[in-house]
Amino acid sequence: PVQSLMLIAHGCTLQTLGLAVGAYAVAVIAAEVPTGIFADLYGRKAAFLVSCALGALSCAVLLVSKSFYAAAGGLMLTGLGTAFASGSADALIIEETLAQSGEAGLNKAVGAMRAFEGAGLMAGAIAGGLLPGARDYAAHILVRMALCLAVGVFAWATLRETRTAKREGMTLRTHLSGMGRMLLSGGDLPLVLCCTAAFAFAQFLLETYWQPGLTALTGAGFQAQLGILCAASFGAAAAGSFIIGRLKPAVGGRYWIGYLSLGGAAAALLFLLSLQRGTAGFAAVYIGVYLVIGMLSVVEQTIVNAQVS
Repeated sequence: PVQSLMLIAHGCTLQTLGLAVGAYAVAVIAAEVPTGIFADLYGRKAAFLVSCALGALSCAVLLVSKSFYAAAGGLMLTGLGTAFASGSADALIIEETLAQSGEAGLNKAVGAMRAFEGAGLMAGAIAGGLLPGARDYAAHILVRMALCLAVGVFAWATLRETRTAKREGMTLRTHLSGMGRMLLSGGDLPLVLCCTAAFAFAQFLLETYWQPGLTALTGAGFQAQLGILCAASFGAAAAGSFIIGRLKPAVGGRYWIGYLSLGGAAAALLFLLSLQRGTAGFAAVYIGVYLVIGMLSVVEQTIVNAQVS
């Protein structure tokens, strides 16, 4: 709930805030394919442990950051850790689900993952609103570092993975060639990815500037309320994920009707959010946005995981 405010305290301005968060996004994009190759060659568990270590290291950099460049560097490490995480623990769950129940169980599994993720984000948001903001939000950064290390130790001790033989010839060129063939083969996947990219741009702006924007409406001394609103939005996303995960997956044209209807609802709510001038209206619409985001993410991830080898 205070990430943007923390970055401003550590050297960013409103003008450079988007650039710093953009550095995180660039790191994720640049590292996504190489880290996927790493996970294929050395295992999902190893990739997840690297992500935990990078998360802790990024916190150490942010803790001492006093300039835009240091803050952006810390966020790039966070992005690198995100890239290592994206093809690791979740991939193990997806692969296990496909092996046990096929694509029929995929919608429910993805919905459950997103719901649990939302529950964790809710708890973190409430804690983030209650932790003291003194010394440039040092308590928030230190707690996050401790959690990264604790999750890494827990995963090292408990996560089980049935390793297959290392795949020979899994080079960057091989992966890029396979991705190209998949995207040019037609079907729903390229269309869903285009929709994902378009909405991600809007969500990037929303997540970067909602805290300074709402603070400008309410004034200072609002950190606890930021945490409550952030928790409520994550709870709404978790509820949306749970609801959509319990529904029978649509097929054919009905799938696209539902998907585009959710996308249209998200766009309409974002426009309505931009018109709000009071805290109550802002909070209500903001929560509604995340309810739709939770539903939309499950539909997207279900179709992507069903079509990607």
